[in-house]
Order: sequence, then C-alpha cells, then structure tokens
Amino acid sequence: MSSRCPAGPDTQLAYVRAFTGVATSAQDLAFLAALLDGSAVLEGLSVDTDLRWSLLGRLVSHGMAGEDTDTS
Repeated sequence: MSSRCPAGPDTQLAYVRAFTGVATSAQDLAFLAALLDGSAVLEGLSVDTDLRWSLLGRLVSHGMAGEDTDTS
C-alpha cells in the first residue's frame, strides 16, 4: 500500500480512509486489522481514535471483529 501512496500524513490518511470504505477481500481486511492492532505501520500515518473507529467499523461489518470473533 505504501508504494502506491506517497508518504505524507494528509495523503496517507485520505488514502487509508478511502481504502477502508471499500475493503472487502480477506487480504484487504487483514491489512486493516494489522493497521488497527499496530502490526502494520505506514510511516507518517497516525492511527488516531477516529481512524481506529473507522477501521474497527469496517472489520465488524465484515465479521472480522466483534463479539463472535477472536481477534487475539
């Protein structure tokens, strides 16, 4: 993902927000989960509270997080 998006907090934030809104494949959702848990890091991107909620919302909507899933 970082190779497709120029470094810089504003550009990366816009890209990650847009990507979060359309992610559906297992690989894409796994990347969002990695951003959420900190195992994937994009240099210059701060995963703040608002972005965390967006990531979590997408994961929950696709069954990748929530009460019925084990996210450990």
